[in-house]
Amino acid sequence: RRADVPFESHWGGIFKLVVYRSLVDGFEHVALVKGQPEADHPTLVRMHKVSFVDDVIAATGPRSGLVEIAMQTLAHHDGPAIMVFIRETNLNAIRERFGAKPVEPDEKREERRLREYGIGAQILTDLGVGEMDLLTTAPQKIEVSDALLAGARAALDAAEVEIAEVPGALEIPGAIASAVKSRTRFDGYVALGCVIRGETSHYDYVAGESARALMDLTLEGVAIGNGILTVENRDQAMARAADRDKGGDAA
Repeated sequence: RRADVPFESHWGGIFKLVVYRSLVDGFEHVALVKGQPEADHPTLVRMHKVSFVDDVIAATGPRSGLVEIAMQTLAHHDGPAIMVFIRETNLNAIRERFGAKPVEPDEKREERRLREYGIGAQILTDLGVGEMDLLTTAPQKIEVSDALLAGARAALDAAEVEIAEVPGALEIPGAIASAVKSRTRFDGYVALGCVIRGETSHYDYVAGESARALMDLTLEGVAIGNGILTVENRDQAMARAADRDKGGDAA
């Protein structure tokens, strides 16, 4: 943590601006904090990977205006809220955004992405976030997740259930491992999520590593129903989440 100053946004809201510097590559990342996060109460969290093209010069497209929308949502939220801005660490990101062939080897790209995920998680931990409500701007993710969750709830029926949201499939095993070590005792865990294939090998890594980590926990005696979907597209995801009730199967 390098700096901690008051900050008022043009889009509304008074925040505390906290600057972090990575000890690995020297890049600075920023967290805007509203209120005081508490470990045992949910904090509204938005993780945002900064894009020069989309966020600074405002290219038209699905990412247009995401920062403004998220900032306004956090500003009007009743409880504590945090927006974490992860700087782009790919030195060729702008050229690649306009169609240039990636320069980085796939394995280096995956290492960088995992490092960025880890930085975001470390920032939230340093700020005292325990439970969180994740603010996402991808409606298709919400639709698939809601369908999985609805199936799991129906299958569990009258059981007492606690729901925790995490940024992505890679974070699910860690969340379960943390819950196992906590004072709260659960009879079992249901892992729900969806990994959709993209244009790089990132899909294979996330799908494989999340499944492997869940299996490791299972072999340690933790009761887990794995409902993480690995699919080619949104239609496949919805078919499995809603029509085939994979959330209910996992529960």
